[in-house]
Amino acid sequence: NAWGIFADTPSGLVQMSLDSIGRTTNTTFGDGTTAPDQRFNNTETVYADNFCNSIASGGSGYYAPRGYMYGMFSFTKSMLLHNPNGVLSPITYLRTQTAGVFPTPTAPAPANTIDWYGALTPANGGTDACEGIAETIVNRQGLASGDKGDTNQANPGFGFWSGNSYSGTQYPFETPWSIIMLRQSVFVACISNLYGQGTAGLGPRKPYVTLTFGVQSNAVSYNVLRSTTNGGPYSLVGNSATTTFVDKTAGLANAGTYYYIVQPQNSGASTICASNQVAITIP
Repeated sequence: NAWGIFADTPSGLVQMSLDSIGRTTNTTFGDGTTAPDQRFNNTETVYADNFCNSIASGGSGYYAPRGYMYGMFSFTKSMLLHNPNGVLSPITYLRTQTAGVFPTPTAPAPANTIDWYGALTPANGGTDACEGIAETIVNRQGLASGDKGDTNQANPGFGFWSGNSYSGTQYPFETPWSIIMLRQSVFVACISNLYGQGTAGLGPRKPYVTLTFGVQSNAVSYNVLRSTTNGGPYSLVGNSATTTFVDKTAGLANAGTYYYIVQPQNSGASTICASNQVAITIP
């Protein structure tokens, strides 16, 4: 198959995530039982066992997962959309049933796993066997077509990615794919019911806006951002541990219109996604 195992396999992982098929118990991972359905575990193992295959100059995506941009794009989606039995559970650490594949993972990665996104080799201050998706992409920016070198950016000022797909017709897509992967958040279904109401200032009372929104899976808090322009740019006005927020910060005025979005934050203080925008006019 011209597209190769490392295009088809992560595409299969995406489909399993969309079908709510995900990780299951397996005694290899310290579980008490091995579930009958091992489809996701087995497929993840194939990808993990080859994840650190060399992508040095001349290396082919047919032999190395990180050598094929479309495959990495699919793989990233599958990790962020992991959805066993309908429960969104993004995967941080790629794991394998094969012993000794990742002998010295960078803490806090568990034994024989790798932080598929943020892994770093000793050259970059980590202890991992290879770079994760983020460093792989950054190192590849601006490289000449077909040069998949692990370490050096040839012309980072060029700002593009190209030459890391089976077909040249895919080269123009590599830059947006790379940006999407570096964002990490665009694959997650996000809050879509943000709404609010403005209250006018009267006498000593200043104008304010009250916002409410739905719960985001895996969020521990919510950054609230505001703009005076439709579509942004936005500025942070506060953070809430609940699904309500009252904006009393400076800059609000009667008869003014303001545009808000919410960015859920995970336990690592990383942004999960961005909500819908809501326009609020203070009376």
